[in-house]
Amino acid sequence: MDTAADIIGLWPNAVALADELGVSVITVRSWKQRNSIPPGHWLALVKLARARGIKGVTLEVLALIAERATRPPPANASSPTSAAEGRAA
Repeated sequence: MDTAADIIGLWPNAVALADELGVSVITVRSWKQRNSIPPGHWLALVKLARARGIKGVTLEVLALIAERATRPPPANASSPTSAAEGRAA
């Protein structure tokens, strides 16, 4: 599990997760699209995963996923923009 979308995908569908968390399906789908689960839902998510027998969903895993999502890319990473700028110089 490397992403918030991976965590969300452990449920049968967005409807099931939304029902269990008490949020709308649109909310869960937006989390998946943004690849981000708000920290205020982490504890409930961990408890629900445990109740479903889903292993590996912990507060630590959710925090690591969130940290990775906000970390800037390495300085040596090539992006399409930086490659195009290099050719223009």
